[in-house]
Amino acid sequence: MKLLTNYYGGASAFIITGLTLNMIMLSAILLIAFNQQILLKICKALFNLLYKIHLIKDVKKMMCKTEKFITEYRDSISKLKENHRFTIKMFALTFIQLTVFFSTTFFIYKSFNLDKSNILDIICLQSFLYMAVSFIPTPGTAGASEIGFILLLGHLFPSSILSAAMLLWRGISYYFSLLFSGIFSFAVTTLKKKKVFNS
Repeated sequence: MKLLTNYYGGASAFIITGLTLNMIMLSAILLIAFNQQILLKICKALFNLLYKIHLIKDVKKMMCKTEKFITEYRDSISKLKENHRFTIKMFALTFIQLTVFFSTTFFIYKSFNLDKSNILDIICLQSFLYMAVSFIPTPGTAGASEIGFILLLGHLFPSSILSAAMLLWRGISYYFSLLFSGIFSFAVTTLKKKKVFNS
């Protein structure tokens, strides 16, 4: 928490918004897992409020969609609860994956011969950035990630190289994986078509 006490203005608003929205979503997931009726009552009250201020037109339709989503989500959670070994493996692999992903910024930081911050601090800040931008409804959180990087991690880099560091981080963490996935998908699809044609 000491890392976050020096933030103010836009950065603090960014962090607080991300924390609040993620806590709401976590609470919703816990209610789906343990008490769906409370969540349905909360959703109905929210939809009624939105209906009164003319933001939605059909409360019943929204409730039907919500009930369907909650049922599907609850079934998925039930399957995870049944297979403890698989669930533990999944969480462990996700932890490793995110740790490696968040470490990208540290290696970019070191590539500029900087040494005032350690890997744990940078991973912590990067995780807050990930959490803060996860609610942004743009492809790959475009725009928000770049702004968030400058707000949360900008102080780690001298102003003369901040833009370069941000572009390098974004290029590796998003655009490279996007390009690689596109090439890989194209290659697999092409090979499958050739196999079907040859057979």
